[in-house]
Amino acid sequence: MSRSATRPSLAPLAVVLAAAGLLAGCTGSPEPAPTTSAPTSSATPTPSASPTTKPVPATLVATATEITVLDASGRTLLLLEYTDDADAAVADLTDLLGYTAIRTDVTDTGGGCSLDQSFYDFHGFSLEVPGGVTSQPGSTFAVELSATSAEGVRLETVDGQQVGVLVNDFLAAVPGSVLNGDYGGRQLVGFDVIDPSVEAYEQIGALAHGEDGVVTRFSMPYYVSGDC
Repeated sequence: MSRSATRPSLAPLAVVLAAAGLLAGCTGSPEPAPTTSAPTSSATPTPSASPTTKPVPATLVATATEITVLDASGRTLLLLEYTDDADAAVADLTDLLGYTAIRTDVTDTGGGCSLDQSFYDFHGFSLEVPGGVTSQPGSTFAVELSATSAEGVRLETVDGQQVGVLVNDFLAAVPGSVLNGDYGGRQLVGFDVIDPSVEAYEQIGALAHGEDGVVTRFSMPYYVSGDC
C-alpha cells in the first residue's frame, strides 16, 4: 500500500524569517548624538585711559608770605613763596592760568625809589621781578593786585578782602591793620605783618593803597611803615 504523504511547504517560514531579519537591521546601533562646539570666547576690550582733566583755577590769594591758587572746591593748585625762582613762578602761573602775561621792562631812573625791574601783567595782578626797593629782603619777586579778578579768577588777600573795599571797612575787617598815613587823599595801610615783635620800621607785611578812601591795589611783601 502506498502512502502519498504531503510535505508541508517551507515558503511561509522563509518569508517570516526574512521579515524578521529586516526588522533586526532597522533596530541597529543608535546614531551618535550631534556634537556641539564650545562657544568661542571673544577678547574683552581694554578700557582706554580717561583723559586728564586740566585743573581750573578759581581764586588767587596773595598774602605777605605766599601766593596760593585754589580751585572752586578750595583745593590748592599752586603755592608760590616770594623766595622761589622768579622765572619759574611766572612759568607756573602762565601754565595754570592758560595765558601769557604782558612783560614790561623798566630802567632805574635814580632817586632811590626805582631799580631795574620786569613787570609781568596777568590782567588784574602783576609780578614785579625783583620786588621794589622796600620789598622784603631776600625775596626774588613781589606781587600787586589791582583788580577783583583776572580772566575769571577771583583775586583777594587776607580775610577775602578785595580791591574796591573802603579803607575804613578794610581797617575794621582785618585784625592788626594800621593806617600809616593819609597823604592828600592817598592812604597807606599796613597789614598781615609777618613778625609783629620787631620794631615798626622793620616790620614786613602787605600794603593796601587807598585813593580817596577806596583801596585801589594791594602789594606784598613790603615794609609796612612806608612806600616809595
